Amino acid sequence: MRLDPLEAIRPNERLRVMDLVRDAGIDVSDWANYKGRHPAANPKYCYEWAFIDKSNVAVFNLWFEDMEADASGAISQQMNYRQFAIKIEANGGRPVWGKRARNLDLALQDAIRQKLPVRVIVNEGSRADIERNAEIASKVERRRLDDLNWTIAEYDWKTGDCRIVRGLDTPRFLDQFSAPASESRPERTLRTGIVFDRSAAVRQAALARAGGRCEYCGQLGFVTAAGGIYLETHHVIPLGEGGLDMVLNVAALCPGHHREAHYGLERDRIREVLLAKLGMNQ
Repeated sequence: MRLDPLEAIRPNERLRVMDLVRDAGIDVSDWANYKGRHPAANPKYCYEWAFIDKSNVAVFNLWFEDMEADASGAISQQMNYRQFAIKIEANGGRPVWGKRARNLDLALQDAIRQKLPVRVIVNEGSRADIERNAEIASKVERRRLDDLNWTIAEYDWKTGDCRIVRGLDTPRFLDQFSAPASESRPERTLRTGIVFDRSAAVRQAALARAGGRCEYCGQLGFVTAAGGIYLETHHVIPLGEGGLDMVLNVAALCPGHHREAHYGLERDRIREVLLAKLGMNQ
């Protein structure tokens, strides 16, 4: 029986936030500026959802129940704390909750700008619907600091939509669907019609196979500002023609040959060459 990959990060004891934040690499000496009680109970810090040292690391308090694992076992979480704050404020939630949500969104932005490693404190317990009920707060029953770094794989600067992935460092190879860690993402455009799903795992496998060189001409891709080598992934037999989203049908091409594979006079020849290289014409 296949084990659930999420079980590897499920917390099984209730550790103190202060200790976990310290273990992640953030200075917690200021927590002691709290008269009469243990520094770990300092309300200025202990209830926060995000902690950041802009020269070192970002730490996020996230709920285990919001994490998901895909078919490959990769664990991620989709979130939008900017919109969450707006909902809390619109529904009469406690202002402090909206503030914490906005602070987490700002911490995500800082982590992207500073290219910081991301650590996640995984929380599990009784989670209240704080968007609608301002009287009942969540209660964490178990928490732990995940052993692996997480990566902000996608962030929409316009909307706040975000996806973070466990254990994924900045990829060595990037394509047109990879989310650059900068504010220079192109504007989203409204599209109508059929949109095909593309597996990130398939794309990354094709990029890794190419090793940074165009699989048609052999040209090395350019180096991005994030430090990865850029090529564009291309379905040799288009999905709209019944092609499969599988590694043997996805080639990594330089931008010029990718455009030519779609629109050039030599597109049929490019397809034949790629099918032969990928072993699809056998």
